[in-house]
Amino acid sequence: MLSAGKPCRYMLLLLLIATGIASCKKQETEPAIKVEFKLLNLSYYPNDSISLRFLISAQGGQEPYTWHWINPSELQGEGPFTLWPENDLSLELEVSDALMAKKSFHILVLRDSIDPVTYDYRNPLTGTYDCYVHYRQTIDSAGNWITRDSFYKDTLTVAKHTDFDKLDLPEIQSGLIYYPQQDYFFNYHTSLRFKGDSIFVYTYNTPVALYAWEYSGIKL
Repeated sequence: MLSAGKPCRYMLLLLLIATGIASCKKQETEPAIKVEFKLLNLSYYPNDSISLRFLISAQGGQEPYTWHWINPSELQGEGPFTLWPENDLSLELEVSDALMAKKSFHILVLRDSIDPVTYDYRNPLTGTYDCYVHYRQTIDSAGNWITRDSFYKDTLTVAKHTDFDKLDLPEIQSGLIYYPQQDYFFNYHTSLRFKGDSIFVYTYNTPVALYAWEYSGIKL
């Protein structure tokens, strides 16, 4: 009986060793979860407002991931998110994978370390634009109502104003004020809007729009 039982014990021991090796190899092929903060955009706006756009990515482990946000607790998933921090911003979360492995992540964004000159929201806006121009005249010198349209190409320069909430159009007008709620600039019959590398300017020189120009173009 003893001699018959030894091979069984040896086989059981070998099975346990083999199982342990297999589980170790499986763990080696499944790296631990890594969490990364990816900054998409950081802009400094007038009145000391800061816009922070980011996402949180995860690698390793076994998908799908579950995101549990601790702070700010109202965030969900990996983003992207846009926040307007008024103070130092603490981002804290926990990511778990399909095998319930967990990884905690924490990053502190120090508000005072964000340089308003480096992250001036106007930086990507200033420059020279190659534009199509639509000019319209609706009254002639004799006071007759007419409609005359002409189209041509021209360049348009966008420059920073000394005030943080303004832009200059040297060929047209200075001191267009930024309105963040509408995301455009405006001052005295001239409006200025951007979308990516594109620009759209509408301007006219009298309250009744007797002469009007529309510029639309791409940044050179």
